Amino acid sequence: MTTPTHTLFTDPQAAAWLGFDPATLRVWRSKSRRAGHLIGPRWVEIGGTGTRRRIRYRLEDLRAFTDAGAVALEPPKKRGRPRKAAEARP
Repeated sequence: MTTPTHTLFTDPQAAAWLGFDPATLRVWRSKSRRAGHLIGPRWVEIGGTGTRRRIRYRLEDLRAFTDAGAVALEPPKKRGRPRKAAEARP
């Protein structure tokens, strides 16, 4: 079964999808507003003002948030000074 990309999730649904506690999403939103930049996934505010507005998360925003955290490992860099090439002996 595939989920349509236009699905809107509530806090508990989005948190369950991400594997977090719903309170974590509320903290991230609060910190994002104070910091002036996004800390958690993007959210949508629907209707009303203050406590009357509804917060929802779009599936594509949740996916983008998890994709942004994907770790790509690179081969370890060689440490120390590079060695001089062995001089050819006559």
